[in-house]
Amino acid sequence: MLTTQPSDLSFSALLNALPDGVSWLKPVYNATNDLIDFQFVYLNEISCAQLATTHKPELGMMFLEDSRVRPAHVEEQFLQLVRVIQTGSSPPYTYFIEELNNWYSSIYRFFDGGVLCVTREIFDQVKVAKAADEAHQASEVVEETAQNLRSVIDQSQTGILVLTPVLDQATSEIIDFRFKTVNRMVADIVGQTPEKLAGALASEWFTSYRETGIFEQYRQTYLTGETLRASINYNVDGFDVWFDVQSRVLENELLVTFTDYTMLYQAHQAAEHQAIQTQSQTELLNSVLDSSESGIMAFEAIRDPDGQQAIVDFRFMIVNRACESILNLPVETMVGKKLHDVFPGNWETGLFDLYVHTTETSQAGSTEVYYNHDGLDFWLTISTQKMGDGFVVTFSDVSALKQATKAIKKASEELITVVDTSQTGIFLFSPVFGGDGTVTDFRFRMANRQLGLYVGQ
Repeated sequence: MLTTQPSDLSFSALLNALPDGVSWLKPVYNATNDLIDFQFVYLNEISCAQLATTHKPELGMMFLEDSRVRPAHVEEQFLQLVRVIQTGSSPPYTYFIEELNNWYSSIYRFFDGGVLCVTREIFDQVKVAKAADEAHQASEVVEETAQNLRSVIDQSQTGILVLTPVLDQATSEIIDFRFKTVNRMVADIVGQTPEKLAGALASEWFTSYRETGIFEQYRQTYLTGETLRASINYNVDGFDVWFDVQSRVLENELLVTFTDYTMLYQAHQAAEHQAIQTQSQTELLNSVLDSSESGIMAFEAIRDPDGQQAIVDFRFMIVNRACESILNLPVETMVGKKLHDVFPGNWETGLFDLYVHTTETSQAGSTEVYYNHDGLDFWLTISTQKMGDGFVVTFSDVSALKQATKAIKKASEELITVVDTSQTGIFLFSPVFGGDGTVTDFRFRMANRQLGLYVGQ
């Protein structure tokens, strides 16, 4: 069974469902333009079975050259095919294949430069006429299908055109191409119909197409036989569009398909511009984060998928450089990791509950905590803010401040002890001012125990 057919899947399925063999053959000429053979360019499944006694059915095979044997009906069929090319039609041909023990009737029609052949089994001579009539009807179905295929091609959003080369009579070099077939998308570009463009020179409608590289691609494809594909900005003749153009040789003609991807190109350009802006903003954000002396981290929530979507952990998303010196850990060892895997002490200190509360309620949080876990020993001030399904935490090591405050408190207590044990009255006054700004009295700010004894207080 052939798996690659030059037609839309729905039409191929339709033809394979017919009880008749359907094949399409293109004439083959030699150097002197003599018709010497035919090449199969389409075979449905029934046709493959019918040809199996004389050929190895496959697309591209030759009718005469690739026949393993040549019974009389093969030679006669060749003459029928030639007659169709020469005159446009041929009467039905009936023949018997011994290997299959069956009679067959074939009808031939000229179609798109080649021959469309519809072949049906007939079991006796009485059925020949009926079989020929049914084969004719099948041929009409095929022709209608071809017309439907043409309609599909015309509605395609891909430009499709077949070109023939135009040669310089003196040098035989390709100087232009002529439209043989175009679909409606191609015609719409220049505001014409496919029928109007058929037979016209490409340069008549695309006067500057040689300047864009399209003509050179067509020329190279035709000369080398190599399938070429290129992205071309057609910014002449009043256009500014981007085409993805593919060209390949089809017999002695050039098949070109192209897609207008101007909108996609413009969207890509806009996305690139946005990416540059985003990169710039990211670099600015990183610069701000890394210039902070406070540790800054961003986390996303990890939820229990099997329960009530409760938060069971958090994952490090962003870590600034200050965290390295505060926590004595490289940034790379934290980003992407789970919080519990790196700092499980957050659960014992209650910080995890603070983070969950901020994430679930959007309420900012703050606390001061002594963290003596995970190889760390310091006092931290911590602030949290919700971000997406997670939070941002800012923290500072306030151990030195804590120690200084503790030292000041201890010194103050020692000073009070000294003052209270002194045998001399010691006190400190603050002036009291009147309405005119003059000192009218004094107020005790501090007095030691000895002074209290003096005044009976």
